[in-house]
Amino acid sequence: RWADALGLLPALQEHDLRPSGVTLGAMLAACERGERWETALSLFAEMPVLQVEPSLILFNSTISAMGKAQAWRHALGFFPALVARPDLAPSEVTLNANLDSLDRGYRWQAALRLL
Repeated sequence: RWADALGLLPALQEHDLRPSGVTLGAMLAACERGERWETALSLFAEMPVLQVEPSLILFNSTISAMGKAQAWRHALGFFPALVARPDLAPSEVTLNANLDSLDRGYRWQAALRLL
């Protein structure tokens, strides 16, 4: 359940513990399953405060959460944030997550432009 997974963050902070990238990845996956794209985006935005370096996996998980909730505009709008990072490069998973979001939004013309 996504709400239970997200409850981990306050519990960690209560004990003066920091989440890892793996912990945040699990939370983002829970957001995807619960179709809580806004929560996933908020969690991603908190990473600097949590002292977690965004990885390609965390970018992809956030894009997937947006796509699953049919927030394809947000998924595509999030993509430039990844491209702007010199230390990360989009992968096949990134492309597939964006294509999936477009498919769920019935935006096949935009999907073709991504290819």
